[in-house]
Amino acid sequence: MNNYDQQAADFLEKTGTTFHCEYLKYDTHFIGETKERDIYKICLKKGRKRYTLRFGASIRDSRSYPKNPPTPYRILAALTKYDPGEFEDFCTDCGYNEDSRNAEKIYKAVKKEWQNVNRLFSENEIEMLREIQ
Repeated sequence: MNNYDQQAADFLEKTGTTFHCEYLKYDTHFIGETKERDIYKICLKKGRKRYTLRFGASIRDSRSYPKNPPTPYRILAALTKYDPGEFEDFCTDCGYNEDSRNAEKIYKAVKKEWQNVNRLFSENEIEMLREIQ
């Protein structure tokens, strides 16, 4: 196990969180995307709380055989770990046009993910999550 995977394993153990990954399909995943990739259903469960999300693997990983499902590290490292703030600030920080409907959809998805992360983990646990790199 490499250092990155160990960081994720340690976080899951310390927070009492379980990780489940299930392959769903090969399809497009991101807004406006034309290339297909493996799509997975990820479930993080901590006590009675649960967060389920869909994760689009990289194109390279999607073409590999055998399948290369996302590891806990890849999921935890990718989660939103900070409140994205107001839409205008989000657009400025991430380089999106405020007049873009796609930017608004992305903002809403990031905001929803942040709310789920914030609901699942305590502030101290989110601090630990931010250290996974």
